[in-house]
Amino acid sequence: MKLEKILQDLEQNHNLRTLTPLKHENKFVYKQDQKLLNLAGNDYLYLASSKELKAEFLNTLKEQDLFFSSSSSRSLSGNFEIYEELESFLKTKFKDKEILHFNSGYHLN
Repeated sequence: MKLEKILQDLEQNHNLRTLTPLKHENKFVYKQDQKLLNLAGNDYLYLASSKELKAEFLNTLKEQDLFFSSSSSRSLSGNFEIYEELESFLKTKFKDKEILHFNSGYHLN
């Protein structure tokens, strides 16, 4: 069977992916009781997992500024003033380099 051959080839070439059970704790993972910094995920700076940062962020929000979804790229459905404010702020931080914010790499492409 073709699928079995593909899997066998992947395993022989050490390219067969498997799911490894890991214990997650903030920006760290534990593998066989060894504490490791998780550089493979998107939270190695501990921005998404930080309860303190989350609380600080939520305290700065105003209800009238909240939207359920971005629903589209700003280049398609229009711009929001908050994006321009962010770009201006970043421009001052990066010594007047031009800044254009994209929601994700998908929108950039």
